[in-house]
Amino acid sequence: MNMKLWNFLEKISEIEDKTIYIENYQYEQDPTDGSEEHSIEINCEDNESETYEASYLLTADTRENLEKQVEFLKNEYLEGIEIVEDCCE
Repeated sequence: MNMKLWNFLEKISEIEDKTIYIENYQYEQDPTDGSEEHSIEINCEDNESETYEASYLLTADTRENLEKQVEFLKNEYLEGIEIVEDCCE
């Protein structure tokens, strides 16, 4: 299930002991018009239950824009939370 950003942030704020995973980078190109879509999953694990409690799919038209959006989220909303990044080839 893909949450809206505000819903994802609200959900993770309720989890006391959490880890954020930035993972599963994907790239797709539309063969008809050549447009690109870059995406990455941002998952929040509750460390007590060891289960993912929230997931957000971040998309952008270029990899550079995707990386900028990830950095913005980390700096603005995820500061002080343990982050594990396994996102780039």
